[in-house]
This record gives sequence, C-alpha cells and structure tokens, in this order.
Amino acid sequence: MIKRRNLLKSATALAALPLIASTARASTPVSLTDPAVVALKYVEDATDATRVDKMGFKGNAQICSNCRFYAKTDAVWGGCALFQNKLVKGEGWCNGWVPLAN
Repeated sequence: MIKRRNLLKSATALAALPLIASTARASTPVSLTDPAVVALKYVEDATDATRVDKMGFKGNAQICSNCRFYAKTDAVWGGCALFQNKLVKGEGWCNGWVPLAN
C-alpha cells in the first residue's frame, strides 16, 4: 500500500519533469540538415532568404526574433517551437514565420 507522503513526493517529481525536459531541449542548436529545417527553408541569416510579404509584414521585417514561435534565450539564440525548441538564431528566418500576437 502506498503512503500518502510517498505519493505526494512521486507526484511532485513527475510534475517537474516537463520543466526539466524543456530547458534541456533548448540548449542544442538546430541542425541545418534536419528534415524539418530543410522543409521550412530555415537560414541563420534572414538576408540570405527570399522573403515575401506575409500577414501584413514586409518580407525584410521577418526574422526569428519577431516570430510567434521564438523564445529568446540570450542575445543571439532562442528556442523555436517549430523545431522542437532547439536553438535558432534570432536573425534567422524560415517559411513558418508568424508575427507575434499583440
């Protein structure tokens, strides 16, 4: 029979797992040969991409750091939800770009 104290300890440990996993995932830069990266045409320097006007934003204004899926981690890198929270450059771009919600 499981005691309430042990059950609470186990539940607390299980609840913390997603937090630990999410910080671990966002520490690896995305591989430029990853199939998702290739499919979305990600580039580390947005000026290297052919960007078209999208959702009311000029193509040249679209960069990872102003995308809804980007989460800044430092001055250069941030996690991207489209790439399983792996790191992408803030000055990068991909076809999945969506503007930040206001």
